[in-house]
Amino acid sequence: RLKLEARDAESFWKTVFADPVGRREMWGILSAAHTFSERFECGPNGFPQTEATWFRAGEQALGQRLYQSWMQMDFEGVHLMFREHDPRFAPPAKPKRDE
Repeated sequence: RLKLEARDAESFWKTVFADPVGRREMWGILSAAHTFSERFECGPNGFPQTEATWFRAGEQALGQRLYQSWMQMDFEGVHLMFREHDPRFAPPAKPKRDE
């Protein structure tokens, strides 16, 4: 039963990442969790707010867990999501020809 459920989950995520809308929405989830950036919070007077910083770290940790589980199930689909939505993975712009 567990193997069947794991196979079903993998099939589901491959379907999600095979669809451009699925990749866009999954990127939105990772972005909302600030998965790939650290956030250190400060109060209005500029002093560090450790509780808020730890809360943000929890958001990031959840995003990292999602990302890593997706990579295990569909590496190619997740990589394509990055190429489509993360500016760091965008192909270099072609130089303009002088006319």
